[in-house]
Amino acid sequence: MPTTPAKRDRTCENFTKATYRVMRRRDQLRRRYGADFYVLVRRQRRHYDYSSTNDNCFPTRIDMF
Repeated sequence: MPTTPAKRDRTCENFTKATYRVMRRRDQLRRRYGADFYVLVRRQRRHYDYSSTNDNCFPTRIDMF
């Protein structure tokens, strides 16, 4: 009886796809409503970031709210 091969781990691909969807959605919200976003994602020593503006003072410190 043949053995079935083990499923390939797709965690990295799924994470990359989900991160892309988050960034795309934030960009869509920025265009529609003029909102500013800054998203920072860290996973396994890698960083992904998205900023909806080139403003030097954005993102602001959290204690300013």
